[in-house]
Amino acid sequence: MSTARLRIGSYAEYDGEKLNLIRKLKDGIWQLECQKTKRIKEFSESEILGLISQKVMNIFERFPEEKTLKSDKRLALSANDEGYEIAIKRFEYVSATLNLPNTRSRLIPVIRETWIKLGRKGRAPDPATVIRWKNKYLDSGEASVSLLDRHLDKGNRRGRYCFEVEGLVSDAIEKVYLRRERGTESDVLDCAKHYVREENDLRGKLSQLKQPSMALVKRMIGDINAYDVCVARYGREYARKAFRSVIQNRITYSALERAEIDHTKLDLFVLNDKTGMPLGRPWLTICIDDFTRCVLGFSISFEPPSNLTVQRCLKQVFLPKTFLLKDYPDVDNEWAAHGVMSQLVVDNGVEFHSHALRNTCFKYGIEIHRAPRRTGWFKGKVERFFGTLNSDYIHKLPGTSFSNIFDRDDYDPKKHALTTYKELHECIYKWIVDVYHQREHKTIGMTPANMWKESVSQEDVRLISLPEELDVILGTPKKKTLTHKGIVHDLLYYNSIELNDLRYRYGDTCKVDILYNDDDLGEVIVFVKGDNHSYIVPAVSKEYAAGLTRWQHKKMKAWAKESDVVVNEAALLKAKVKLLKWAKTGKSSVEKARLIGDVNLLSDENDESDQKQSVTLLDDAKHIDEVVVGEAPSSFEAIKPLYRPRGDVLNKKEGS
Repeated sequence: MSTARLRIGSYAEYDGEKLNLIRKLKDGIWQLECQKTKRIKEFSESEILGLISQKVMNIFERFPEEKTLKSDKRLALSANDEGYEIAIKRFEYVSATLNLPNTRSRLIPVIRETWIKLGRKGRAPDPATVIRWKNKYLDSGEASVSLLDRHLDKGNRRGRYCFEVEGLVSDAIEKVYLRRERGTESDVLDCAKHYVREENDLRGKLSQLKQPSMALVKRMIGDINAYDVCVARYGREYARKAFRSVIQNRITYSALERAEIDHTKLDLFVLNDKTGMPLGRPWLTICIDDFTRCVLGFSISFEPPSNLTVQRCLKQVFLPKTFLLKDYPDVDNEWAAHGVMSQLVVDNGVEFHSHALRNTCFKYGIEIHRAPRRTGWFKGKVERFFGTLNSDYIHKLPGTSFSNIFDRDDYDPKKHALTTYKELHECIYKWIVDVYHQREHKTIGMTPANMWKESVSQEDVRLISLPEELDVILGTPKKKTLTHKGIVHDLLYYNSIELNDLRYRYGDTCKVDILYNDDDLGEVIVFVKGDNHSYIVPAVSKEYAAGLTRWQHKKMKAWAKESDVVVNEAALLKAKVKLLKWAKTGKSSVEKARLIGDVNLLSDENDESDQKQSVTLLDDAKHIDEVVVGEAPSSFEAIKPLYRPRGDVLNKKEGS
């Protein structure tokens, strides 16, 4: 860190060799002699200047030793502001006396003048001190950093403990400190002293080992790689997150180019709209656009993350939000964000590995990008949104459970809960559309709503050609056998006139593919190989299956089985009546909320309509007892199916 001139007597470092500048010829050619081989190399002056500008060649007035060079670099990088101030003052004295002889009579007047120039701070340095500074400066090749204090070179450089003691301390560190129990440094010291005492018991008086100190323990722990310490004490996953480095960001250039989807359990207990009893903490599924930061769609439900919650969210993502102002009049702004994205970022949850999601993304041309396990920053936009939603809104509502138990103190969220399930839906809609979308986002420099408006043209938004296909596309596929009883799926029978025609065409029994919706088991979609049409087939017991989720059906099967009866559609109907009655009475819970269902929780129907529905279900159960008698009906006269026309019934209305 010094300056040099291109003249005879200077030195150069090039291509790993040390060269002396020995002469300059008349035509501007410099001859450089290698110190090791004495071989002469010739460079033009312009070539030397070019190599210096390319940082390939270094020029020195004096060639310092390698040790001095390294020390100078270390000093320059480690010195603080105060150290530089001291070195700058020393340089003033050295510069003023550099060309003077080292005699006190010549140096004292110049030193005093420099001292007055620097503001008379402290005492003026002694001439012997200035001479020492001059020698250091000249010996380093006029490197000004040589005037910095060498604090790094101070102190003892020899170990005070023998290698046996250090080995025992190393064993103690590995046994106590580098473990998931996370022992302290004091624990390590106690263990190391115990090891030394055991070793001294086996030694004579003249060969006793010195007891280790806390300074030795801290030094040896500090010498271990910090990442290795973190892995040993907290685990590899924690260390990977703690030591991650952002080398580059994923950049998107347009809306709907990349979207992120994920789930979170809201930090809020909600109430049943009818009973006022706490239901529990619902799940929120969110899909957010990477470029505009607009929320594309969401789903709130007591259903845990599953194919069903993903289906509900994606339906809202794909379709325009024209229902918003009609269903939620308190929302002031338009929710314009919608459409089919090009890339969908998901994690490794089971629901994101479903056949339904894979088929949906394939048919709509969506690439699925899976984040590596336990790498939340891979989809940081949606993770950041969850944090903003909780801190900005959810944690301010009565009944919040906060993000951790320590923030809660003696606050009982169930006791203070005031937000009902229906109100939560309305509040989330209003917060997203009127607050989050209308507030300036620091990263994009404008509001998400304006970002969408300025960067998106409706002509560029990919829409679903046939919205009624969504239930088909998002359905879960299964292979079934069609017989005279129709199709049996999960103890439910599905049959129609169209299926009877298929049997006439392909045989009394034939293989078919079905798609069922986890959100509604009331009907399935049937496909036959070689047939270009799809058929919507209702459940035989539509009073039981209509609007029934797959989880509700599973609970009702378990309830009927516990009653020691033949599990058929009649038993399931009775189980449904009993379970709904149980769910709507007594203390509420998440399980009861799932049994009631989101549609019923959000509806405005009163208890009288619920009672009428229960009476209807009981009457239907009696009817099925008379007709079914433990198994599915064997003739179409007894089935009385819901008629649907032949052909591609997905494109036609009932009875047309």
